[in-house]
Amino acid sequence: MLKHFPRLKTDDNAIPFGYFIAVMQWLDRADLDMKLEAIYLYLNNGEPIDAPFLTTVFVHMYPDMTDVCNCFTK
Repeated sequence: MLKHFPRLKTDDNAIPFGYFIAVMQWLDRADLDMKLEAIYLYLNNGEPIDAPFLTTVFVHMYPDMTDVCNCFTK
């Protein structure tokens, strides 16, 4: 997720402090529903989260379980 944050012009590894503070304030104020909605929108760009998408996520999370993930696509 951090790879999508804006970076400083002088350092590709640094996130601007003001942006970091804004995100922290939002996380502090947002209720659980808002946070879950944001995660949902981020995960699949607001598209339905279906079996092929979950398979992609699981393969990245558990690379040794490729055979188990194939059961979602059958």
